[in-house]
Amino acid sequence: MSSTETGSAWRLERDSDDIVWLTADKPATSTNVLSSPVLRELDALLDQIASAPPRGVVVSSAKKSGFVAGADIKEFTGITSPESGYRLIHAGQQVFDRLEALPCPTVAAVHGFALGGGLELALACRYRVAVGDHSLSLGFPEVQLGIHPGFGGTVRSVRLIGVRPAMEMMLTGKPVRAQQALRLGLIDRLVPQGELRSAARQIILAPPPPHRPNLSERALSWPLVRSVVQRSLVSRVSQKVRREHYPAPYAMIDLWAHYGAHGAVAFEAEARSIAQLFTTETARNLIRVFLLQDRLKAAGGKATVPLEHVHVVGAGVMGGDIAAWSALRGFTVTLQDRELKYIEPALGRARELFEKRLPDPAKVREATARLSADVNAAGAAQADVVIEAIFESLEAKRELYATLEPRMKPGAILATNTSSIVLESLAEGLADPGRLVGLHFFNPVPQMPLVEVIHCALTDPADGPDRARRCGGPRCCRARGGDHRHRSRPPRPQSHPPARARGARQARTQERRRVLSLEGRQARQARRRLRGAPAARSDRSADSRARQRVRRMPARADRGRCRPHRCRRHFRDRLRALPRRTPRLRAGSRRCRRGRAAGGARRPLRRPIPAGFRLGAGHRRLRRAPGREVIRGS
Repeated sequence: MSSTETGSAWRLERDSDDIVWLTADKPATSTNVLSSPVLRELDALLDQIASAPPRGVVVSSAKKSGFVAGADIKEFTGITSPESGYRLIHAGQQVFDRLEALPCPTVAAVHGFALGGGLELALACRYRVAVGDHSLSLGFPEVQLGIHPGFGGTVRSVRLIGVRPAMEMMLTGKPVRAQQALRLGLIDRLVPQGELRSAARQIILAPPPPHRPNLSERALSWPLVRSVVQRSLVSRVSQKVRREHYPAPYAMIDLWAHYGAHGAVAFEAEARSIAQLFTTETARNLIRVFLLQDRLKAAGGKATVPLEHVHVVGAGVMGGDIAAWSALRGFTVTLQDRELKYIEPALGRARELFEKRLPDPAKVREATARLSADVNAAGAAQADVVIEAIFESLEAKRELYATLEPRMKPGAILATNTSSIVLESLAEGLADPGRLVGLHFFNPVPQMPLVEVIHCALTDPADGPDRARRCGGPRCCRARGGDHRHRSRPPRPQSHPPARARGARQARTQERRRVLSLEGRQARQARRRLRGAPAARSDRSADSRARQRVRRMPARADRGRCRPHRCRRHFRDRLRALPRRTPRLRAGSRRCRRGRAAGGARRPLRRPIPAGFRLGAGHRRLRRAPGREVIRGS
């Protein structure tokens, strides 16, 4: 006998073995999120289960994409005060506490992703089984929103796997994969897709002892040890961010240091802490960025025309990365350049990208097989989109288009990665100027989640931008507004400036793009050069700093052994290579301890005494003072 009850987001089923199957299936969405109505419905079902305890409870998901993605981020925008944030978080904590307190065994059957609140839901269960494939992803990405886990994650994760791996997951926000999750104890058993339900059933019928971290991890949470570990964690975090700019990592460390992940007070402190973080400027801005990215992906939509083959011309940094990214997205890609030796480095970088992004070696081999070199441009005839990524030259691009367009099949799109040449100028001479669009990727391509889709008055609005947007992936968008990079460039006059002026302008554009990729002191120096401003004091050359350092040295070295970094004489060789305006030091200067001869005698001055210059007997500049002689310069 089995009975089934269906709600709006949860489905409860009790089978013949008296096992309750709680299945999350939020309607009208592709993923499950823990919004307030979903949590209230789960709370009501847990009340029903607690009134008649079954043999066990299995929590699973009916979505093909994964388990639970976490809390509903949109609800965070309605938090106006720490008190309202506390009420939202505390309600979720009570639901998870009720699940954890059930008298029967509870199992989370996970497939795909379990992130944020989804992983906290799994941690509230006594056991966890998962599908051990490449799609499994478990993590706490809350720190990327300027907050930390709030439904008990900061407490239960430390209890389950120990403080070091738990803090690594929460402080970095990086997910863990199948084998690593099993090794840490985050997952009790990895099974194939078809055996997930049977594995959960076996654990309910014969429950093993729950996982516990080893003694060395448990010892780190002892009161006398926590302060030492806290200093180490704070030191690591302070090298990345400052507390006043990014308080969430420090808040997680402070919670563990004060309460050690023990007792109900730790959960209460977690709720109060995240409620305060909700109202910080850091969290508000990061949540806004997340929602804007979500809007951007939704506005991109799906292409209405097929796109399977991409042909990229130019195997440089941009062209090679565009080809690698397209192959990673599942397209068949051919990469063209003048000779094979220019394409081979791009293929090597592409394989490194595949190995980094695809944990499954079989997936790496498939992605590598989709990308091939094409010196003779044979792939242009089968390509649905041809992307030009050569150097910024109007004449060179027109010559390339003249050879590519006759080979392209009807309906294929010609896209350019230019950032400084207008489409109207590039479209001159094309038999079908309507097929030309701009598809501007940002460097580095795999890391910048943004693509600029440009069209002009000549572009065919039927499917040109649509195909280009699909080639760029979910990072592209054609929607209009202030939160994206889509633009339409107005036509410019046909008269062009002289070639020398165009070359100078293109050089400045390339220099500005290079400056944008720099960081730290190099970026400051480059920006000052572009503005024509003098170099800052902190940006002076190494030789200039060396001269200043020598001038600040003491008149006499310390007693005892000479220290080279405090002695002028040891800078002699370096100073000789400096400009003549820097005064050279005489060998055997009195400021160097090593310049003294045995018995305290000083070496003679190499520069002769000027004529008419008188030194008294026993003068300190003489090597010796025999008697009361007076020495006159020659």
